[in-house]
Amino acid sequence: MSNRPSFGLGATVSLLLLPALALPVAAAPHEFSYVSPLPGSRMVSPWNNVAIRPGGILNSLSLDAASLTVVGSRSGAHGGRLVLASDERTIVFTPDQPYTLGETVHVRLSPGVRTAAGAALPELSYEFQVSRVDPRRMPHADREELLGSDAAEARMQPAAPAAITSAGPCDTLLPSFPYVGLASPNSRDPGSYFMAPFPSGTQTAAHYAILDDWGEPVYERTFPGASLPTDFKVQKNGLLTFWMDGAYKFYGMDSAYAIVDSFTIGNGYFTDLHDLQILPNGHLLMMSYDPEIVGMDTVVAGGNPNATVLGLIVQEMDENRNVIFQWRSWDHFKITDGSVAAEVNLQGARIDYVHGNSVELCPDGNLLISCRHMNELTKIDRQTGTVMWRMGRNAVNNQFAFPNDTRGFSHQHDARVLPNGHVTLYDNGNGLSPLYSRALEFELDEENLVATLVWQYRHVPDVYGGFMGNVQRHADGSTTIGWGGTFGSPKSTDLNADGTIQAEVLMPLNHVNYRTFRSPWRSNRFLTDAQSIAIGSPGPGNPRSQTVQVWNHWNQPISLTCARTIDQASFGTVLGSGSVPVTLAPGETTTVQVIYDPQGPDTVRSRLYIMQVSDNELVAQSVSIEGHIDPTLAVGDVSPRAASMLAARAHPNPFRSRTAIHFSLPASGRVILGIYDVHGRLVASLLDETRAAGQHTVTWDPGPSAAGLYFCRLSAGGKTATCKLVRGT
Repeated sequence: MSNRPSFGLGATVSLLLLPALALPVAAAPHEFSYVSPLPGSRMVSPWNNVAIRPGGILNSLSLDAASLTVVGSRSGAHGGRLVLASDERTIVFTPDQPYTLGETVHVRLSPGVRTAAGAALPELSYEFQVSRVDPRRMPHADREELLGSDAAEARMQPAAPAAITSAGPCDTLLPSFPYVGLASPNSRDPGSYFMAPFPSGTQTAAHYAILDDWGEPVYERTFPGASLPTDFKVQKNGLLTFWMDGAYKFYGMDSAYAIVDSFTIGNGYFTDLHDLQILPNGHLLMMSYDPEIVGMDTVVAGGNPNATVLGLIVQEMDENRNVIFQWRSWDHFKITDGSVAAEVNLQGARIDYVHGNSVELCPDGNLLISCRHMNELTKIDRQTGTVMWRMGRNAVNNQFAFPNDTRGFSHQHDARVLPNGHVTLYDNGNGLSPLYSRALEFELDEENLVATLVWQYRHVPDVYGGFMGNVQRHADGSTTIGWGGTFGSPKSTDLNADGTIQAEVLMPLNHVNYRTFRSPWRSNRFLTDAQSIAIGSPGPGNPRSQTVQVWNHWNQPISLTCARTIDQASFGTVLGSGSVPVTLAPGETTTVQVIYDPQGPDTVRSRLYIMQVSDNELVAQSVSIEGHIDPTLAVGDVSPRAASMLAARAHPNPFRSRTAIHFSLPASGRVILGIYDVHGRLVASLLDETRAAGQHTVTWDPGPSAAGLYFCRLSAGGKTATCKLVRGT
C-alpha cells in the first residue's frame, strides 16, 4: 500500500531537500524487489551497507569485486566487502570506511550479474544522501516513562525481606536482589518464569532471575554497575538472551549460564533494548533508534529549527551478521504521526515520534512492528520493505475497522502474531479514561482490513502498567501477562486456557519488570540422576532415605554450597560428606541424601534444591520429592533383607543434653558416623574407624550447638543409613 513513486532503471535520482515528514524516496526498480538504502533516501547512516535483492536466486560466480561500485561525492570510491548473503538472493556491500557526513553517495550495479537460471540483471544506478550526524556520537534514546507520578513508588510489599549484603550458602536472594515470589490459587503446570526486575529509582545493578513453578529461584544473576535489564527470555534455539545497559547489546547464554555470544545491530546504529528475535534459520531481528537533527520549524508552526528527532530502524541480519534487510521510519512515516502521544511535543527539542518496542515475524514471512507513540501496529513486507497496512483505532493513519472494540489500544507493547494469524498485544492504555491496562487478541481480516477483538483480559482489580509489559500465549491456550511498569501488584499473571488465574508473580511495589516469560527450562551446569524421587516410610518416627547423584556437566569446576528442601520438617538433606562447599571437577560426581521423616499419615510433596551460590550468581537444580507411608515397611522387620541392611537410630529422641546413637553393622569394616545440620553442614564427626559386625552405640553431646533438627549419617560397606535427631530447648 505504498504511494511512493516508481523508479526506472539506469536513472539517477536527484535529492529532494523537502521538510522531514515522510521523506520522498523512490521505490526499488521493478526488476529488483529490494534496494537499501532506498533511492533518494536521506539521513542515511555513514556506516550503512548497500543491499540489493533482485528477487530470485543468484549465480554467485557471476558476482565479483567489479560488479558494484559505491562512490561518495566527497569521500570518493569506497572499497569494501562484497558478498552474496546466505539466502543466495541478496547482494551485500559493506564499506571499509564510513561515508563523509552530508555527502551524496552513488551506487552502481554493473550489468553482468546473473540469476541461477542464467538471466542477466540489468544495470542499477541510484543515489542517497548521508546523514549530517553520526549515530555513534548521538545521545541514546530515552527510557520509557510513566506519565505523571505515582505515590505507590514509595511503597513495598509487606512480605519483602530486608536486603542482604553478602550471600550465604543456602540464601535464595543475592545481595541487593529484590524479593520475587509466586502466589498460586490454583495448580500450576510445569514452567519457569523469566524476569529482569529493577527499581524505579537509582539502579546499582542489573538483575536477572528464573523462578520455577513453586516460586523458588533456580537462577539469579547480578551485574554490578549495570542498569535497565530487559528482555530476558529463551529463544527458539534454546539460547537465553538479555539486553545490557552500558554495553548496549544483547548477550546470549547457554544452558549452563555461560555467556557464549553477543548481538549488536549493524550499519553503525546503537542496539535498542526492546527486542531481539532469533529466527529458526539463525537470522536476527533487532531495532535501533536513530537520532537525527531536523528543522522542525519547516514541519509544524513553532517547531524547533534544531530538534533531535528519533527515527526507528528495523534490521534483519543473517547468520553471518550481514544486514540483509533494513527498514527506516524516515522513508515511510511522518513525524507528525506521533502527535497522538502526550509525550511527543512537536515543538520540543527532542521528539521520539515512533518509539518502536517489538518486532515480530509473521506466519506469512512478513514483519509486524509496534509503534508505541503512534498507537499503531505496522505490517512491513519483508521482501520489499513496503508498508502493507497500518492498524490502530487511536492512530493517525489507522486503516482498520474495529467492530467490537470502542476503546482502542494506546501506547501498546509487545505485539505478537499467533500461528493462526491472530495478533496479541499488551495495551498499556496511556491517556485513556479510565486508566487501566489489558491483554488483547485480534482476529485480522487483512483483505478487508477488519480487526475483530476475540479475547481480552482485564485484571480484577484493575492493573495499570503505563510502560513496558507483554502477552505470551502458550501452545496449551494458557497466557502469561507481564504488567510491565506497574507500581502495584501483581507484576505478572498466568492464566489458564479458560481465563482463570493460574499463578501471579509478586515483587516489591517500587520494582518493575520489562517482560515476564514462562517457558520450560532446566539448566545443564550440573545434573542429577533423577528429576523426581519417592520415599516410603513405615510411619512417623521411622525415617527413610534415598540418595540422588549429582555430577558436574560443565567444562569448569563448580562448588556446590547447599542442598535444601522446601518442607524441612519432613525432609532433611546431606550434601556429599556433609562438609560444604563440595567442589567438583568437570565430570566429577557427588551425592545428596534425602531423609524422609513423616510427621503424619498424609503424602507429602516437596522439592529438593541443590545450589551453587556466590555473591553475584545463584544456580540451582531441582528434584521433585514425594514422601508417603508404606505399610509394607513394617517396624522391626527382621527379614533376611532387613538383617543385611545398615541401620541407625537414636535414644532418647528428642533430647536436651545428649543422646545415644545405636547402629548395627551387617559386616565388619570401616565406619564413618557424622552429625549434620539442616543445611548439610558437618556439625560433629563421631566415628571414623574399623568396627566388627553387630550392634554398636555412640553418644553425642552437642555442647553449645543450638536446639533444632539434626541428622546422623552412618556409612559402612558402601552403604549409608541416616536418622533424624531433634534437640529440644
